Amino acid sequence: MENLSQLYLIAGESAFDTFLSQNIYFLSFILFLIGASIGSFINMLCYRIPIMIIGDPEKYDIKKANSSNYTTLPINLYSPPSHCPKCKNKIKWLHNIPIISYLLLSGKCKFCNERIPKQYFFIESISASLFASVFLLEPSVIGIYLLIFISFLIPLFIIDLKHYILPDDITLTGLWVALIINSLAEITLVFKFIPLYESVLGAAWGYLFLWTINFIFLKTKGINGMGHGDFKTLSMIGAFVGILAIQYIIIISSLLTILFYTISLFIKKENWNWKKALPFGPSLVTSSFLYIFWMYFI
Repeated sequence: MENLSQLYLIAGESAFDTFLSQNIYFLSFILFLIGASIGSFINMLCYRIPIMIIGDPEKYDIKKANSSNYTTLPINLYSPPSHCPKCKNKIKWLHNIPIISYLLLSGKCKFCNERIPKQYFFIESISASLFASVFLLEPSVIGIYLLIFISFLIPLFIIDLKHYILPDDITLTGLWVALIINSLAEITLVFKFIPLYESVLGAAWGYLFLWTINFIFLKTKGINGMGHGDFKTLSMIGAFVGILAIQYIIIISSLLTILFYTISLFIKKENWNWKKALPFGPSLVTSSFLYIFWMYFI
């Protein structure tokens, strides 16, 4: 019975992977468009989630269409509609097409001529390029799995770099998405990414390892060495790539943090300060990218 299940697993993967590889260029173009749309959604997350957590009442006002009156709305992921932060006018769908609208509008708001942050264009372009290139390098279900993983990594990198926060809305959602995907793969025997037990152990070990380090630091130094968002981020990463990858990601991310901090000290001509808060999320994300490309594409 076990051999029969393995045959079904191999047949299912083989048939779907064959379809993907036979239509690789067309599907890469479709994924480029999807990646651009995901990038637009990521930009929205990077703008709204910090406001939802930290708060910024000035950004809650949005101008009613065709009216000089303003209405105050609590900002969340669903409302208010996309609008210019300066003039508060709602952005029309024609002016909200990923990548294309930025180029057509020359990077300026259609209504008030305010400069649109270049981050919007870059994130949409990077996301689109990653979606297409990852699939070109790995035209299989594994490639699609990695794209889902990458979609959670990008906003965590940006938000932590700018605001020093790693939102639960992203880390915990990514954690459950990884566990559900690997659970369904284990149950249905159609596709297999990493063994479910590795995913569960990776999530648990990712959280507990950094929690333990922080606990020791807290007891010896009297202050927290890192935020709980770091624990949850590494837990999410562990759920996607498994427990065996955690050790490499921790080592690489620690070295990257030291390297980035040393370079910033040199540029700013400052002295080493072990109490200075540093965003660890970007290093975790960067090390995850390095691990992905090392394991799957090199």
